[in-house]
Amino acid sequence: MLEKYIFPYIRKWCMVGGLCLAFPWVAFAQQQKVTLNIQHVTLEQAMEQIKKQASVNVAYSKEFVNPDKPVSLKVNDVTLQAALTQLFEGTNIGFRFLDNSVLLYNRDKQQGSAGKSTTGKSDKSLSVNGTVVDRLTGEPIIGASVVIEGLSKGTSTDVDGKYAINVPEGSTLKFSYVGYKDEKKTVQKAGTVNVDMAESSVSLNDVVVVGYGVQKKINVTGAVSMIKGDELESRPVTSAAAALQGELPGVSVTHASGQPGAATSIVIRGVSTINSETSPLILIDGVAGGDLDLLNPGDIESISVLKDAASAAIYGARAANGVILVTTKSGVNEKAKLTYSGYAGWQSPTRLPRLVNGRDYMTLSNEAMVAAGFSAPYDQTAFEKYDSGRYPNDYSNTDWIDEVYKKSAFQTNHNLSIRGGTAKSGYFISYGYLNQEGLVVGDAFNSHRHNARMSVNTEVFDRIKITGNMSYVDFFRSEAGYSGTSGVFRLAQRISPLLPVKWQQENPDGTWSDTEWYSFGMVRNPVDVAYNSGTEERQTRTFNGIVGADIRIIDQLHLTGQYAANYYSRETNEYNPAMYQYYQDGTPSSGNENLRNYVSQSQYNYLTQTAQATLKYNQTFAQKHEVSALLGFSQEWENRSTLTASRKNILLDGIYVLDAGTEDITNGGTKQSWALRSYFGRVNYAYDNKYLFEANLRIDGTSRFAKENRWGYFPSFSAGWNFARENFFEWAQSVLTGGKIRASWGELGNQNISSNYYPYLTPIERVDKTYPIGGTNNVGFQQTKLGNKNIKWETIRMLNVGIDLSFFDRDDKSLYRHNRLSTTFDWYKKNNIDALVQPIYPTLVGISGSANLPFENMGEIENKGWEWWIQWRDRIDQVKYSVAFNLSDSRNKIIDLGASEPSLGNYIRREGDPIDAYYGYLTDGLAQIDDFGGVDSDGRYINPKFAIPKAAEAITQPGDIKYRDISGPDGVPDGVIDDNDKVVFGDKDPHYAFSLKGSVEWKGFDFSFYLQGIGQVNGYLSDEARHCFINDYSVPKVEHLDRWTPSNPDATYPRMYQSQTHNLLFSDYWLEDASYLRLKNVQLGYSLPKKWLNPCKLEHVRVYVSADNLLTFSNYFGAYDPELRTSSGDAYPQVKTVIFGLTATF
Repeated sequence: MLEKYIFPYIRKWCMVGGLCLAFPWVAFAQQQKVTLNIQHVTLEQAMEQIKKQASVNVAYSKEFVNPDKPVSLKVNDVTLQAALTQLFEGTNIGFRFLDNSVLLYNRDKQQGSAGKSTTGKSDKSLSVNGTVVDRLTGEPIIGASVVIEGLSKGTSTDVDGKYAINVPEGSTLKFSYVGYKDEKKTVQKAGTVNVDMAESSVSLNDVVVVGYGVQKKINVTGAVSMIKGDELESRPVTSAAAALQGELPGVSVTHASGQPGAATSIVIRGVSTINSETSPLILIDGVAGGDLDLLNPGDIESISVLKDAASAAIYGARAANGVILVTTKSGVNEKAKLTYSGYAGWQSPTRLPRLVNGRDYMTLSNEAMVAAGFSAPYDQTAFEKYDSGRYPNDYSNTDWIDEVYKKSAFQTNHNLSIRGGTAKSGYFISYGYLNQEGLVVGDAFNSHRHNARMSVNTEVFDRIKITGNMSYVDFFRSEAGYSGTSGVFRLAQRISPLLPVKWQQENPDGTWSDTEWYSFGMVRNPVDVAYNSGTEERQTRTFNGIVGADIRIIDQLHLTGQYAANYYSRETNEYNPAMYQYYQDGTPSSGNENLRNYVSQSQYNYLTQTAQATLKYNQTFAQKHEVSALLGFSQEWENRSTLTASRKNILLDGIYVLDAGTEDITNGGTKQSWALRSYFGRVNYAYDNKYLFEANLRIDGTSRFAKENRWGYFPSFSAGWNFARENFFEWAQSVLTGGKIRASWGELGNQNISSNYYPYLTPIERVDKTYPIGGTNNVGFQQTKLGNKNIKWETIRMLNVGIDLSFFDRDDKSLYRHNRLSTTFDWYKKNNIDALVQPIYPTLVGISGSANLPFENMGEIENKGWEWWIQWRDRIDQVKYSVAFNLSDSRNKIIDLGASEPSLGNYIRREGDPIDAYYGYLTDGLAQIDDFGGVDSDGRYINPKFAIPKAAEAITQPGDIKYRDISGPDGVPDGVIDDNDKVVFGDKDPHYAFSLKGSVEWKGFDFSFYLQGIGQVNGYLSDEARHCFINDYSVPKVEHLDRWTPSNPDATYPRMYQSQTHNLLFSDYWLEDASYLRLKNVQLGYSLPKKWLNPCKLEHVRVYVSADNLLTFSNYFGAYDPELRTSSGDAYPQVKTVIFGLTATF
């Protein structure tokens, strides 16, 4: 009833009220003051200046108002109405105000329309009426303009979207409204003409952000992927980096840990280096050095990823691993809008290890000890005590995973922003807050972040545009003080389940209760560590300021300048109390005497400054020749400093200051700086939007190399052909609406050589108290590393070939201005021709370890791959939907190591193999009883029919792994398993990364899903993460119950064996299939109807529920998430998140 009777009246009167409120804008526009001095300019140029100065819109038909008509005007601080009256005095041009717009018309034509038709049509007048509605929602559009084309006669729609007008027969009605595409209808007879209007299509889809500017998407010849900020905002991700996972082809984002504040790893188009940095160059608003993990997703306008040489070469020496360009939000020419977005929800682990219970632990421990030649530690009496439950200090059944982890942790995020401006100025101000609680008891793990950003822009003197951008981040992250083998994650998998959390004491009534002392065994109690091991707290603060100016010398030539400063500060404070241990009766452990508490503090600061200037030229000749050029200069400075100190034996717990420590006093500090000077340029040419060409050149000079190798030259060339625009393709235009072939070649550089800022210098390092002179120890200095004065940046040569296709244009009724089906495919090849490797050096006095030997540019690495993206989007009646899929793969190979020896560890680096490929033994399953030739007098199986490692000759039995005899010293199998039998059995890099996204919108409801995964990738878990009884601890997991026994010969895990090593050789037996399919996000939302919002002065309100990582399908080892591909068990679990969110715009 409310919907049928009351809401329509509320909606009507609210809309009438809105129209009434609009009338003052007419008067406001007329009374705007202007000052103009224009002589002999065209009417179009004059009205453009008036439009900017008075902040009004100007509309007219070129059919009746000549835009090239010369005009002059000189006025000083007069009203807009007076200025226009003087401007058009003595002409046939009239004007009137409509809302905040100035409409120009031809007085002669308007007067003539009273007597006869000025459209060339019949004089017969027809009565027409109808309704104008939104094409998607079906709601009426109030105040839409309905004008007879060629005449000034018109009307507008009422509160129900209705209109009525008399028109000449054969006339064309033009329907227009701000934010919608114009519609035209030819009238041949009287009656009803209804119109549905579609919102204007997006602007970001028409252009692509590239280095130092934007380009029309149709003219881009490089491999560039782009995503808009609104696609990242609504998901419950904690950073922009995490939001990119699976979104763009060729961009690999790994988020192996769900720990609050954990960083992500980004690799673009695979790995092409051995000893240098693999992360891409990240620029935020054109400034290098940004951190996507600290960026608020709500502040992002768009993200572009430059993947090939044509698009990235403009960044030269740092673009070898690709470039990520982030554009943040700025002011817009519209009334101020206040927007709130926020959510609250809960995180829980995607997977956790499942440990065996106490009884199974005792059974498996007996098997392991007996197999190793020891007596069984648990006899029948022990099992009876366990079953009785009356011996909690010796025979408990503690699930340490359950004791250490919470069921869920709270997460919340809030963002508030205001955005608006005029035709000349704009502003954007935002604040964001993110808080994450941890999943581990004790609350040592947590994180929170504050983001503040302000952007302003203004135009002065009609030719100068000034911009300013400031941002501040305050990020806090905390974790438990103990880590690694002593950390809570590994300890929970090492301590016996037979121990209680706290020692128990028997009460007079026979019940048991906790004492004040935590239990312990061969290792520390993980619950004790979670609560009492102290914390490591990291506080990161960044401040970024950018000021820029754009000077329009002429319409086609712009000079821009920018200065930016980015200050980064990180302070880390760690405090570990002395964790004393006590036995059941409260007696202190003897080990307590050697325990000391510990405090450490470190500070890391850097300041990066950038100054750059560019000259940009754009011109179109003869309407077909588009030419643009860019020249630029950039200077960048960076200064870094570190301070570290630590102490032991703090006299008073809780006094976390360095001066309170008395033992093991250490202090340290460094200062580093470097500079980069660059000259760059780009030329683009397009003929009739068909034939495209682009050339880039960047010249970089860096202080990180010696003068002889300081400068590098990085060119690129690319071309494209929009073949679908050719005349001979007209026959296919009903299906193929766009087709472009692209090709590019270029060179990119990589100056990030590990952490050594000056690898060409030989450092001298201080050595404390090691040189006895005069009977005392003194501070000395020594040379511990070698430099290489010939070192230079790695050079990446890249070839890229791509094709872009689009099909089925639906511009007539679709909300999309372009195509329903779009697809892109790219193939690329990258060659690192100056790869850094370490050659063989003779033994040098004072130089020890390969890490202290210099790198040389003598290697070559090849990386090939391809990317495919496809999208379908359409509308059926009021249902708008889309689906997109992308798939990519890359594979690298070491071509040449120069004079360097191959690295033959578990992760090999050898010519012809992938970088860090798995290198070890092939296996043939588990040995069975019939694989042995007999049994000795002790009942042990002897005479194995397969080769075994020499160290395992005396202990190999049925249930052990069979290693394959591949080769010997002479190149043929020799019956012995040794290093000659090692081969490459897999590589570390992921292959066939894919994602599938879909969305549906209908009457305010929206639903979306997002699937993401890896089709082929290996994992290798070690120590507690995968094995049991590898020492005196390492508790079995439920997967280990499927171990080999004579009655279970088809088991997946070898026989139990205490402190085993022979079954843990690096081999393909333990290679895991880490491929997975994940429901990365699913979301359901509802946008409230505007008729509900108008009385509250709200523009938009959306409520939604969203879930991340809700389901994961994988054959990976059950205890761990497949994104954790290598681990020894010291890993915070990956998380799934369910949140409830709200977005409101005022």
